[in-house]
Amino acid sequence: MLAQEGDTPEVIVVDDGSTDDTPEVLRSYGREIRVIRSDQRIERAAARNRGARAAGGPLIAFLDDDDEWKPAKLRRQLELVRPGRACATGIERVDLGGATVAPPIIPGRQSAGRILMGNEVPTSTLLMPLTDFHAIGGFLEQWGIAEDWLLLVRLLHSGRELVVVQEPLVRYRVHPGSSSADPHCFALATWSTVEWIHRDGFATGWSLRRVEGRAAGKIARRFANAGLWGEALAWTRRAWQRGTPAEAARATWISGLSGLRGGLRRHGL
Repeated sequence: MLAQEGDTPEVIVVDDGSTDDTPEVLRSYGREIRVIRSDQRIERAAARNRGARAAGGPLIAFLDDDDEWKPAKLRRQLELVRPGRACATGIERVDLGGATVAPPIIPGRQSAGRILMGNEVPTSTLLMPLTDFHAIGGFLEQWGIAEDWLLLVRLLHSGRELVVVQEPLVRYRVHPGSSSADPHCFALATWSTVEWIHRDGFATGWSLRRVEGRAAGKIARRFANAGLWGEALAWTRRAWQRGTPAEAARATWISGLSGLRGGLRRHGL
């Protein structure tokens, strides 16, 4: 973050109850950063909101502790952000050692129209006006790993825009210790978000069936990839019960393919 091109941004680090040497490492940066420490763990959404409340500039961006911005990230986004408009970028997927593990993900120019179907925009890529962030209520703190998806749904439902810099300007770390890697955690957070979307009227009728079918399919794929076939079958069945025929067929195909790939990977093939 401190290596960004142009003016140095205000850097606020929220230390969410760390128990390692994080405080000592943060002190080594001196006045280059501002540290807010929580003695008890308050979880990701609450930590981000706490940092946003302390921010003094007109814009807000987020960077998870296991991700990294490329130097041009903010400069490229500043050309596009304005009141009522947020900006995301593509990502480069890397492992803990920084080696690329998969092709970059570049959200399409029409990503805003697909956000309701699932989040393809990691929080570490976002830059948005701080007033817009506060106007929609920030991150919902009762949610787990899907609070970033809900933020975008609420942002777009409020009439604001999302544009995309189609370059991989964030290095996004993929590792088995992340919360989204646990299929049970992913299922709980994802389906809770779908129920929230339903309850608050962000999708109804056929649109809601598409959302539910897509979400059930994604959950089934996670379980199949982990070799948990009973759970994968249950969620595929839910895709047929709650989703459109197209989304149900998609869930069946993708979960089967993911299960095959996962089995080959577990056997070293």
